[in-house]
Amino acid sequence: MSSRPYQSRWITCKVCGHGCRAVQKDRDICRACLRKEPSTCCRRCGLMRHRVAEETGLCPRCAARPEAVCARCLRTSVIYNQEKQLCRVCNKFERQRVRNKDKQIKVKCSVCGEMRYSQLLGRAICPACWTAERNGRGICSACNKLKVIWVKTEQLCKQCYKDHLAPNSLRRYVAEFTTPYPYNKVLFDLLVTTIDWQSVDNTTYQQFRSFGRFLQQQQLKEPLTWETIEEAFPALGPTNRTFPQLIRSCLLELGHLLAARGELESREALCAVAPQESP
Repeated sequence: MSSRPYQSRWITCKVCGHGCRAVQKDRDICRACLRKEPSTCCRRCGLMRHRVAEETGLCPRCAARPEAVCARCLRTSVIYNQEKQLCRVCNKFERQRVRNKDKQIKVKCSVCGEMRYSQLLGRAICPACWTAERNGRGICSACNKLKVIWVKTEQLCKQCYKDHLAPNSLRRYVAEFTTPYPYNKVLFDLLVTTIDWQSVDNTTYQQFRSFGRFLQQQQLKEPLTWETIEEAFPALGPTNRTFPQLIRSCLLELGHLLAARGELESREALCAVAPQESP
């Protein structure tokens, strides 16, 4: 089946008046006249296109894809999947997830015997065992421990590879961070000044991502007080406590930073005064 069924449409070219088969879906123009039309570089895709809008500098295809905040990665980018509000990369991951839907059935791994999702369709093997089988075990070049090798070219285990990527990922996240609340952005930038870039690891990266997502969803009142900080603390449940704890530590760090700058009383002084005020 042809991927371009509109080519079978017979038209009369509106430019030269000759009868021909259509070469574009939404225009009655022959190929010869189309080639004579001037082409302009689209400012977004960088390709030479016909009918690039003068006011936006976008070709028709790019104009049909708006820029917005991706629902998955929370970055401002071109939205390729408008139904699910996904950028190009996240839409690719979503399509892969749908294609791999047949793998999302727990089976007994033929290696470790645990009930896991199979990495392969023709063989019951979990992702961890498949990685160990494919890459083998060895001494990680970063932590010097015997582990499953995640990246063979650099001889790194999974955790050390995440730590290796963390500094650049965090720099990119900090540079692109936005929030609808101006004071929240001021607080985020203040916390960024405390980063020791030489010791950034994956935990640091996840901490700033968690706190950044928190600042994008919840507005903090200006000026920040210890009462506001305690009210903003996310609840700690019996499970899944990691991200709430990371957010709590960032809020406390902000309080101590403001106290050091003289913009907030110290927490120790507040705790010392509180018992005297109680009846």
